[in-house]
Amino acid sequence: MADINDLLLTQEIDVGEVNPEAFFSINLPDDGPHTVILRLSSKGFIADRQRDGKRGARIGPAYLGVNTQLVGWEDGQEAGTIAFDMLTTVPMQSGGSRLHAVFALAGFDIPTKGTLADIKTAVEAALAQNPVVVAHTRWEAQINRGSQDSPDYKTIAKGQAAFPKYEGSEKHNPEITDPQTGQTVNAQVRVYKYTRVE
Repeated sequence: MADINDLLLTQEIDVGEVNPEAFFSINLPDDGPHTVILRLSSKGFIADRQRDGKRGARIGPAYLGVNTQLVGWEDGQEAGTIAFDMLTTVPMQSGGSRLHAVFALAGFDIPTKGTLADIKTAVEAALAQNPVVVAHTRWEAQINRGSQDSPDYKTIAKGQAAFPKYEGSEKHNPEITDPQTGQTVNAQVRVYKYTRVE
């Protein structure tokens, strides 16, 4: 802890006008395509087993999950976080996995066979090279109309246009009221697809 007599404490500062509403307001990116750098988020990697059914025991095949932070990339500079997404090695019905498909779009071939440790090593090497893709996003708001023990999640709004506009503005408010419960719900940014950078 600094001593009250420390010279730094005598320095004057000016933080400018204080606007707490603007400071604490949710500022989400608009729906649409965003060029992003894939980064490992603070949640990192997970290795787990797939569930048996929607809420069953984790007894299925093992998978690797990569929690990514999608950082905007505009004019050769970082432009803030656009969204967060979980990329996994869980096989899709169409073949491959979300993790393999996204890294392939960024120009990286992640091994499709091997241990989860092998795949993790390949993903770490790819992330170190700042892979760039286009993430297509939209706002969504979900609410749990069930309980914690028996959740019943419902999407009450999908797409930025489904959210009300701020009064006197063309900008959409990411807060929406659930018509059934009256609860206020905040939008989250969801990535619904990725494409290559053209």
